[in-house]
Amino acid sequence: MKLLFTSETFSQEFREILGFVDADINFTSVKSDLTSATREIITLIGQATYDRWITLFEKENRTAEENEQLHLMRYPVAMNTYRLLAPSKDLQHTNQGRMMRTDDNEARPFQWMIDANNEANERKYYRAVDQLLEYLFDDSAFKETLEYKEVKKYFVSTTADFEEYFSIHSRLILVKLGPGFRQAQKRHLKPVLGVNLYNEIEKAHLEGPAAGEELPVLLPISFGETPTAEQKKIYFQIYDLVKEFCVYWSLHWAMPRLAVNLLPEGILQRYTSERETTRASKVPEGLQSQHASSLFKQDAMAALSEIESLVTALYPPVPDPYQDEEEDGFRLFNDDDNFVTT
Repeated sequence: MKLLFTSETFSQEFREILGFVDADINFTSVKSDLTSATREIITLIGQATYDRWITLFEKENRTAEENEQLHLMRYPVAMNTYRLLAPSKDLQHTNQGRMMRTDDNEARPFQWMIDANNEANERKYYRAVDQLLEYLFDDSAFKETLEYKEVKKYFVSTTADFEEYFSIHSRLILVKLGPGFRQAQKRHLKPVLGVNLYNEIEKAHLEGPAAGEELPVLLPISFGETPTAEQKKIYFQIYDLVKEFCVYWSLHWAMPRLAVNLLPEGILQRYTSERETTRASKVPEGLQSQHASSLFKQDAMAALSEIESLVTALYPPVPDPYQDEEEDGFRLFNDDDNFVTT
């Protein structure tokens, strides 16, 4: 696999890209972590998109704009590489096992300092990936890839859609929530909406609004060629509630599954303690995550219940023509009648 770094210039470029690394890091010692970080990016954006950046990296006499594009890809790769490398560099790995590094001119940091720095580096990595995705989601070539189409197929496919109900400011989170969206749509919404209405909403979502429309138009599958104003009103209410349900259900799904540092700050109330007169963060406990997940599930199910009511209003149940009716002077009995014939 080709990398966006070469052994000859790696140490200098690695320091320049990250900005906070002082050491001269040898390419050989970091190659395995660099490869792992690269594969993680490829999984997210696809091999074809990554190959475009390889072509750009190998190009001679790049313009300033091309160098900025290259930096967008190299920065998250370098940041993730350092995250993987740093913990193993904190100790010496000797024939006698792992030993702590000591130096007369340097002080060993406290564990809480290391934990805080690890968390900061993790968040830097997520922000770097977000910057890359922001660029790619506006790129015409990327919009033709399977990775982009995988995100767009969900009813909540943009950060703007999501932030109508909860603030995330992150395309990376949106991508990571994909399995939660899929579960919300296939396991919960499709049975409630029914196949026809579900397919109508899915098609309207993928095609987008018609000219002069703020929302996707109502398709005539279920309502004939001329749906009434009331039917349209109910449909648009369902369309909004579908997105609301997907948002809250995906957050319910995410709480026990995604890394806390990936989720928006404030989704869990992180609490602090005083150590050595410096405020040190404590990772949220499991019960907090479970409580937040439960609250998001309650919001999701409230939206789903409202969807059920609107679907009933849109498709009123057809009355049983044989229940409690008379025909030619004889009463037609139903299964609930306590009547025996011979």
